[in-house]
Amino acid sequence: MLSFSTAYMLDIINERTGTQGYDIVRSLIYRYNAVAHETSINKHSLSSYIIKRSKLSRSYVFKILSELKIGGYISMLNGALLSIDVDLPMKF
Repeated sequence: MLSFSTAYMLDIINERTGTQGYDIVRSLIYRYNAVAHETSINKHSLSSYIIKRSKLSRSYVFKILSELKIGGYISMLNGALLSIDVDLPMKF
């Protein structure tokens, strides 16, 4: 439990310290997926979850999500992430 909390905090710090935009989106997609199984987060769309937690523009977030969906990496329905079908690429 402690190691999970530590890893979670390190992800948050990495997201906030100027990493590349895609790295932030990738990390938040994995976090959304992990949290979605534990809570009722699915009432929020994946894009709004990412936009609220990052300083990225809507158009950039939508572009990345669209490309990941087209590439078969993620499955979405009505804005909610259904599954991560293939490990997300490290680079965009």
